[in-house]
Amino acid sequence: MLNIEKALWYIEAELKSGLDLGCVARHCNISPFALARLFALSTGWPVMRYIRARRLSQAALALRRGVPDILQVALDAHPRYPRLQGL
Repeated sequence: MLNIEKALWYIEAELKSGLDLGCVARHCNISPFALARLFALSTGWPVMRYIRARRLSQAALALRRGVPDILQVALDAHPRYPRLQGL
């Protein structure tokens, strides 16, 4: 599997976790710099912008389905705010 395909699969599988460029790069056995360049060339998106867009897309789908807990949808879309997890 190519590094970009591997990165995309990993991002989709771990979308709700605290992904960052280094984490995805380690999974693909490639340097963060190389991944950032390859990813942008292949997809037209920087890695973190792609991750943010996918999270927001998932949040929009959840809201459209009428989930009862809007705060949880917001927290799932941005898992890097641990202070808010106990609300």
